[in-house]
Amino acid sequence: MKLEKLTLDYVAAEDRILLRAQDQSGTVVTFWLTLRMSRALVKALLAYLENVTPTPATSDRELMQAFRQTSALMKFEPSAVVQTTDAAPLLVTTLDLQRKPKGVLLQLPIPDGEIAELALDSVQLRQYLHILRNMFVRAEWPLDDWPAWMNEAAAEVTGAERNARPLH
Repeated sequence: MKLEKLTLDYVAAEDRILLRAQDQSGTVVTFWLTLRMSRALVKALLAYLENVTPTPATSDRELMQAFRQTSALMKFEPSAVVQTTDAAPLLVTTLDLQRKPKGVLLQLPIPDGEIAELALDSVQLRQYLHILRNMFVRAEWPLDDWPAWMNEAAAEVTGAERNARPLH
């Protein structure tokens, strides 16, 4: 199953993130992400970005990451949310993350031995991380795994959005 669209929501009663994913045909599958699994995913995705982000010898790595993150967030265009289904969410206890030349392939096991795959290029990956970080903030989960450049980029984009809105 090749996933194309994601929606993340923090569910306080479960203290988990609900990930709703949809494939090309409109089939929806839902997953629970616990704090432990979310932190492991964040560490792996950030490590990938650290390895693939070119940094000139004279430049500051944090500054380059913040620039790339801000650039990815400025390209972000919200779309319609993935609809809720009646099926019970699957608890993610394992996942596979494959590093590709232009992004990552996230593989989540689903029933009947199938695998749900989500391919993310580096821009989509940065956008997904931004949304995931927002879920951490909403959940009041620890932010110690998140680098400072993520905070800077989020603040910069939020400030730009605020300044673009008309005042009444």
